[in-house]
Amino acid sequence: MINETRARELQTEYLETRTERAFNALWSEVQGIAVSLIYSRIRNTQAFIDVEEKATDATNNFMGMYLKNESWKCSAFAYRINCDVKDVLYNKKQKKIDAEINIPQNYKIIQQNIDDMYNFDINCDIIKEVERSNTFRMFIKRISVYTDKEYIRRNVNRLNALYVSTKGTR
Repeated sequence: MINETRARELQTEYLETRTERAFNALWSEVQGIAVSLIYSRIRNTQAFIDVEEKATDATNNFMGMYLKNESWKCSAFAYRINCDVKDVLYNKKQKKIDAEINIPQNYKIIQQNIDDMYNFDINCDIIKEVERSNTFRMFIKRISVYTDKEYIRRNVNRLNALYVSTKGTR
């Protein structure tokens, strides 16, 4: 049985303060819940999956809700995270092969604007993923291939601003 009390406390703290420290603490707690739920789903199967990677994807899906909607509040953590875990493990839409999108012709201008505006390292692959992604959540999933989760956690607000400024929507 998963204890949601700590997650609720961290959520309350994050919603009150909106600090990066509170966000990271909540992210870590959600990650732990996601790992537990994934292990419970695969314990009787012969599936060989990267549990940490799937848990990170589910956690990013869940935490993306706080970034999309500032008034969003989760009332049932285990249920909601379990929905994201099922989505990550069994989502048929993600199994489709992505169409290749060429790098925009004005890549160097976009790169300079990004460097000036956000002053953080970004590479060509991340720009391609902004173009390929239909949602911010999908963008975060896609760039996790190129960067580690610590980079994403440290720069989540900047990445969100990059996505919004490039695509024009969340």
